[in-house]
Amino acid sequence: MNAPNSTSFECSSWKKTWRVALILSLALYVIAMIRTAWVTEDAFITFRTAENFIQGYGLRWNVVERTQTFTHPLWLGLLVLGRLVSGELYFTSMVVGALCSLGAMGILVFRLATTVQAAVCACTALLLSKAFVEYSTSGLENPLTYLLIAAFAWVFFGSLHANRKLFWLSFIMALSATNRLDSVVLFAPALWVAACRVSKLQAFKGVALGMLPLLLWLAFSLIYYGTPLPLSAYAKAFHGVSQDLLTPQGVMFFKDSLLRDPVLLPFMLLGGLAALRWRRIQNLPLALGALLYCMYTLKIGGGYMTGRFLAAPFFLTTILLARVPFQNLRVWVAPSLLCLATGLGLACDTAPLLSKPEFGFRTITNNGIIDERGFHYNWSGFLSPTRTIPTYGTGTKRLGVTSGPDDPMVFFWNVVGHDGYMAGPDLHLVDALVCEPLLMRLPLVKPETFSIGHFGREVPDGYLETLGHGQNRLNHTGLARFYDDLRLCIRGPVFSIQRMAAIWRINTGAWSREIEDYVQGDYRNPSPIEMDLGQLSTPCEDGTRWYQGDFSTIGRGGLMISLGKTTHAEQLRIGLDNSDKYSLRFMLKGKEQARIEVSSGGKFLGGIHGHGVQVPEKASHSGFDSLQVIVVKAHPDRIAVVAYLQLQ
Repeated sequence: MNAPNSTSFECSSWKKTWRVALILSLALYVIAMIRTAWVTEDAFITFRTAENFIQGYGLRWNVVERTQTFTHPLWLGLLVLGRLVSGELYFTSMVVGALCSLGAMGILVFRLATTVQAAVCACTALLLSKAFVEYSTSGLENPLTYLLIAAFAWVFFGSLHANRKLFWLSFIMALSATNRLDSVVLFAPALWVAACRVSKLQAFKGVALGMLPLLLWLAFSLIYYGTPLPLSAYAKAFHGVSQDLLTPQGVMFFKDSLLRDPVLLPFMLLGGLAALRWRRIQNLPLALGALLYCMYTLKIGGGYMTGRFLAAPFFLTTILLARVPFQNLRVWVAPSLLCLATGLGLACDTAPLLSKPEFGFRTITNNGIIDERGFHYNWSGFLSPTRTIPTYGTGTKRLGVTSGPDDPMVFFWNVVGHDGYMAGPDLHLVDALVCEPLLMRLPLVKPETFSIGHFGREVPDGYLETLGHGQNRLNHTGLARFYDDLRLCIRGPVFSIQRMAAIWRINTGAWSREIEDYVQGDYRNPSPIEMDLGQLSTPCEDGTRWYQGDFSTIGRGGLMISLGKTTHAEQLRIGLDNSDKYSLRFMLKGKEQARIEVSSGGKFLGGIHGHGVQVPEKASHSGFDSLQVIVVKAHPDRIAVVAYLQLQ
């Protein structure tokens, strides 16, 4: 019997080794997803809309308003379908995310990779990337983006006829845009190349038909919500932060990713270089799309979740790496890349494969970028021993209030994911970061002191009273007129002629001058709210909460209480809500006579407390005809009010 050829035997053994390595890398990816599985705080913003929709309140975040607080309608649709099958959203979101991520990985490995060596290198880089793995199960839309990127690349590199290919590329791009609008940047160069391969008429037909899902959603959004874009788009477009500040913040975002996810940026660069080295027209457009998306991320200042916005372009460039013809390269190239990915991926203690159930609390960095999973894993991690799954609609019981969907209690609160989901339909949450329709159309009061991803606005004087009592009590006339139109858009009958006219005015900038006048005036230079003592003469019991009565909110410029005459009172009693610290300024004919500070204890939900105040001797001697109340220090999620004032 002849001995087998040694060269063919070594080649066969080498291929088997790589196949085993591929199976191992896929298994490790599944293990990494399980070890890191979690749901982020922001995902519960979408969960609240999903639950409200299932309960029959419509695609709404606050049930009395039609507002689009979610950025990913396609992902929301998948979650709703999963919720109808499973009856819950926490585990469902992780399962749906994992399936989408595995689908994307499967297309990459079995349909896009040119060799088993390329598949192993690409798969290993992905499973060792903190951002790619962690956002595979986070409850956000990243996994569906991965799947759509893989499907787009599969069609792009496939052998379909040019006309059919253009349609399917346009269709997948439209689906991705309904999943996350800015993802079109990833696909635009490749779509343009595909369009150039057919006639202009065929290109127009293919793109127009393929884009129907996106066009239909934008039309629905315009009719139902009154605007085609979600509130987050307004939050990021109208914050007023200059590009000179955003670009350095974007650089910090990339630096943070390099430190916390050492494999991501180097292998993104390698994927791009691979596209340049093997100059094929199929590779370059996708590499350009990834580059443009990175430039876009840099321009907007990155984000506050470490690596989140880089995971999609990283996956796209990893596909390009998987297209490298390793069979034509030296035998050591693939093992070297595998070792490089392993070394970089395990160099950081936050590597997915090193994660433990006790994954600890990770603090915010100096530039405002958060290890989001580290920040929330203790309560939201699948394997966390301290996991706490919130229950939809338990907020009113927690707060001890009674309200219903027809007349929900207005509550000012900026941590609106987890708590918003628990609030359910019975609480109307006012969020100054991303979910409030009026506030998102205002810039920051001080744009130079922004926190990336959390562009917090100030609440206009009278806005909370407007929401609470149903009457327009905004102090600025122009802003009040704009809000009348906005309120008609988000609360009025959907198909009324008046609402359609209001939609036209809002989307064509008819109120831009009035808004700018408010911003440059009362918004950035607030004046005190003025009222008479007679409106504050009725005391209330200690413990009464600010939303349980028609109390006077202290504006950002303070509250000026006119006493009607000069008094020499030596004592007074004032009811203040628990907002830490107030300044009482005793005024006579517009001039300050004396001031004192009053601390209310600062207990959240502690209610209103009456304070006996000794009037400063100087003010009592000279007399005072008004009292100005200013909030010196307050928790950002609390409402400062004066419930009553009595002179003694």
